[in-house]
Amino acid sequence: MKKLMEKLLKPVSTANRIWLSLKVKRAMRVLNQRYMESHRQRYVRYLSTLSATQSDLSALQQKSQQLTQQKLQWQRQLNQANAEPIALLAAKRALKIAAIEERKYHQSMRRLGIEIEVIEDAIEQLRPYANANRNALFQTVIDLNTVKQGSTALRAAEPDQHYP
Repeated sequence: MKKLMEKLLKPVSTANRIWLSLKVKRAMRVLNQRYMESHRQRYVRYLSTLSATQSDLSALQQKSQQLTQQKLQWQRQLNQANAEPIALLAAKRALKIAAIEERKYHQSMRRLGIEIEVIEDAIEQLRPYANANRNALFQTVIDLNTVKQGSTALRAAEPDQHYP
């Protein structure tokens, strides 16, 4: 880029000036494409992870509802089985198992909720970065155009020195 700027400031023929401007445009196009592609890939990766995590969360919520219903059913069985000691022990055991399973699924749901928040924060952090880089890219194009116009003005002011 530095060499290109030096070449723009030196006196050159019209053909070389056209060649240099095409070279600058091509370089800027390639830089812009690489930049946009890398950020698009990162954004797509975050979005796919987010959707997968949300589907996992909904599956866990359904499982939690099933476990809650099963727990209520076992609670009813426990109340009905007050007179029968064997059924009472089995119902208590089943109730403990249901409580443990329910705690496990609630912990998993909390973990997935935290993962979703982290991914959403990462996406939000990428947005200003993308805007800043895009603004810097536009400023570079403006600077190159200013240098080009300045060198053209210098050549126009003193044409005898540059062209024999």
